[in-house]
Amino acid sequence: AADAAPPDPPQAFDTADMHVEKNATDDDTEIVIEAVGGDDGLCQFRIQAPGGRPVFHFNSVDRSTGGQREFLIESPEPSGDAILANYPGGLYRFRGRSCEGERFASTASLSHDLPAATVITSPAADSEVDVSNGLVIEWSAVPGIAEFILELENESADPEQSLSLNL
Repeated sequence: AADAAPPDPPQAFDTADMHVEKNATDDDTEIVIEAVGGDDGLCQFRIQAPGGRPVFHFNSVDRSTGGQREFLIESPEPSGDAILANYPGGLYRFRGRSCEGERFASTASLSHDLPAATVITSPAADSEVDVSNGLVIEWSAVPGIAEFILELENESADPEQSLSLNL
């Protein structure tokens, strides 16, 4: 075994991201984590917070399923910013292993620094909107913003309906 070659270094995840989502309308905050480990499924996946505290661990109990290729994890959404105490800002470590033994490693930086909330200026809050001729939504500018996420939700429909656009 002394002549055994060292294992190949882990490769980077295709996607390793963490961010804070603050819903100004509902006054709640959540942490969103996204990870994609390549073309093959992961049978093991874990995330460690700054300082090494584990915040997520997945271990497939049935490798015949091929594992999971993509993870989208959302924390609870308590009122205000309470969730931020459980997810400190800093560098998070993502580690995984495919069902075929390929290793993955990446880091993602989480920041609690959020821009000011935008204000929807049109249509007016709680107004009924006739969309037969289209819908125009206007909002106040926020300096330094590269992208807005617009989410339209119909929570009274069964099942709930939603549309999300990156602008």
